[in-house]
Amino acid sequence: LKIGNKVILVEGEIKSDIVAMYAHLPSDLTIIGTQGKGIGQRLLRKLENTELIYLALDPDAFLPDLNGNVTVAQVARKVGIERTRFIPVNGKPDDMIMQGWNMLNAYNMAIKPTQWMFFLMTPNPPRSSRTPAPRIRRMKSRGNSCTMSTAW
Repeated sequence: LKIGNKVILVEGEIKSDIVAMYAHLPSDLTIIGTQGKGIGQRLLRKLENTELIYLALDPDAFLPDLNGNVTVAQVARKVGIERTRFIPVNGKPDDMIMQGWNMLNAYNMAIKPTQWMFFLMTPNPPRSSRTPAPRIRRMKSRGNSCTMSTAW
């Protein structure tokens, strides 16, 4: 398997096939289906010379497990925070693509882990009773666009 400078990781072989056939992504991307949410040592070695790694994992990979570990954060640390990007996905990528979701727009809106982790790991600063706490809105998919926003 020849891996290019830009890689998109999705969960599973079928998802990678659907993304490759129907997502209309740039041709310089290598699409790889992982065995589950994590990343193994063999794949990690294959990705050593990759410039950017986009994670388009299922939504449960963004949630903490029983031990408080978040899979996408662990994968980003393994492959390197600076070369990782998250593609916001509001469901399973293959199902969403088949329902008309435009993955190319989501790919173009990919965020750095530091942007996402800021909200996950920063403790809430003290606030007055008149200042509402920040809340992260869920990702919204509207036709051909996908947005993720933060509101104060």
